Amino acid sequence: MAAPSAFVPGSALADAAAWAIEMHKDQVRKATGIPYVSHLFAVAALAMEHGADEDQTVAALLHDIIEDTPATFEQVDERFGPRVAEIVAACSERHGDPKPKWRLRKETYLDHVGLMPTEALVVTIADKLHNARSIRRDLAVQGLPMFARFTAADPDDQLWYYESLVDAYRARTVDDEALTALVDQLDAVVAEIRTQVEALVSAEPPS
Repeated sequence: MAAPSAFVPGSALADAAAWAIEMHKDQVRKATGIPYVSHLFAVAALAMEHGADEDQTVAALLHDIIEDTPATFEQVDERFGPRVAEIVAACSERHGDPKPKWRLRKETYLDHVGLMPTEALVVTIADKLHNARSIRRDLAVQGLPMFARFTAADPDDQLWYYESLVDAYRARTVDDEALTALVDQLDAVVAEIRTQVEALVSAEPPS
């Protein structure tokens, strides 16, 4: 049974929500018209449902702000403190220029999961769970062409990544009931995506 958050939301959460809306206001989810902030609020809700405290929930709202907007680590630190900034940084894919190839970036992130602060895990797992749920939903409507939105458009690549994430998260959450429940949900959704993909591939006419 997941342990819901017990904190009373305060001004920090309101400030984080307002800043997230401001910084991500012109962004939408991949290949949809859905405002990107919908993802941030969904991740924050999942984190709160699985024991996140206020700092972790603020970090969930801001988990993409360093990676996907001009905002900096220093700005997050100044506005919300070092604990929030460290969680946001831990959940961000950081890379040099030129940007490494997709597979290398994902392998690096998988290695990073084993080293990231424990308090960042609820945010990163909630992030990947909401992303996986979005894939499952859109795959049911659009079929295999849905994967064209991704840098790695081969469904096998996406399945490799999400199944590897499940393994990496399980290795970090064996002693945490709430986080284990979150990983169980991710595992179940990824298994459903694999079943969907296999059914769609088998239904394709022979080439």
